[in-house]
Amino acid sequence: MKIALYDIDYTLIPFDSFYKFVLLLLKNKPANLVKLPGLIFFGILTLLKFMPLTDYKSKWLALTEHLNDDELDILSKQFVETEVIPFLKKDAPETIDQYRKDGYLIVFATASFEFYLKYLALHFNADLFFGTEIEVKNGKRTIKGVNCKGMEKINRIKHSIGSAEIVRYASIGFSDSMSDYPFTKLVGTFNIVHKKSWVIKKIYAQQT
Repeated sequence: MKIALYDIDYTLIPFDSFYKFVLLLLKNKPANLVKLPGLIFFGILTLLKFMPLTDYKSKWLALTEHLNDDELDILSKQFVETEVIPFLKKDAPETIDQYRKDGYLIVFATASFEFYLKYLALHFNADLFFGTEIEVKNGKRTIKGVNCKGMEKINRIKHSIGSAEIVRYASIGFSDSMSDYPFTKLVGTFNIVHKKSWVIKKIYAQQT
């Protein structure tokens, strides 16, 4: 099979969906503002390498504590429909549709939380979707496994379909960042797009 592999944040959309979702959570419950100083402190610890990124990202899930699973799901769907889909980069949806028509498997892989970006995958009828997963431990939501970033995206895809099934030279990938250069382990052509528009800045083509 040949795949068209897409990052989400700053690739299909011109912003980081995680922080935009945080704003929605704060609007949903303004009392969560009291948690921001602690979250900022943890952010500083992460920048200084005293806290792993996965642990830091888990801390932000405290902003969802006032929501049960159904409420979080409803808010997630609303978020994608009103704050993500209307802001898709011009020409990006047409590109996905064309690759689908050409027989590509459409695959999304993102570091953002799967519980809301699954609705973007549904919008595009993506064949496969991988994001940062969550689980409940000791009554609190936390990240399941590790943050879905870099090689973790590749590991998740390989676990699902196996790299041997992918025709690498015929497959293509899109991201705004070199942090997704590991895409080249699965695709023959890796495109870096502009963060604010669907403009290809650089193409990395693999010969084998």
